Amino acid sequence: MFRLYRSHDLTRQLDPEDFQYILTPAGSLKEACIHYDLSYEANGHSLTFGLPKEKYSISPHQRPYERRHRSYADPIYDEVEHELQIGWLVGVDTSRHWSSDRNPFYIDDNGDLIFTPTASSWHAWYKDEITSAYRHAIADRQGRKPAPTQRIHHDYYGPTTVPSGKTLNSKAVGRLLAAGGVYNGNIEGFHETAQQLGGDAPAGYDQVMNNKGLIIAGASVAAGLTMGRLNPLSELDSCA
Repeated sequence: MFRLYRSHDLTRQLDPEDFQYILTPAGSLKEACIHYDLSYEANGHSLTFGLPKEKYSISPHQRPYERRHRSYADPIYDEVEHELQIGWLVGVDTSRHWSSDRNPFYIDDNGDLIFTPTASSWHAWYKDEITSAYRHAIADRQGRKPAPTQRIHHDYYGPTTVPSGKTLNSKAVGRLLAAGGVYNGNIEGFHETAQQLGGDAPAGYDQVMNNKGLIIAGASVAAGLTMGRLNPLSELDSCA
């Protein structure tokens, strides 16, 4: 479920393991337009350090809030957008898997919160507000740190069932990561994930990247995955 938080409330209201599910400012604004009423009719002309009015029932036919034409004032929308960019407001969605394209923070093997900048999270205050809240949350729990983030790029492929006999560090998964790296233009990031998985995943990744024909085939598979037309592990097994 998506929720907005004031940055000064994160320490009290968000468990340390949930900081990895913080969304980018742009992603948070998009979700806020679905789950909150950002009109000034519902909120007045300023949030005064509060939160916009939450929608308690959301119809699939209900359109997200859209900013008024730029020639008109839309104070609540503009305030939410600005405060998300500087980290005074923070959007969190714990109902979905961690994904590098939505979640700019992850927890490393030491239990530290690591920030990966995105196009919509460039403001230094955004990083500082969240990392400071995380440190205070850890301190409030006697230094107990959460487990590291499982950095598998779920969103690129959708829900995937691993067939019997397959493991998440097999060559097939390595080939899947290579395909995703080529298709999404993030070869290094996907290579790092393959290395972290260990097992045969790095070998499967290298098998694709060292073979021009497999690179093309892998990119085609990744394109099919984004449209939900392929079973990723079986298709990439056939590329071997």
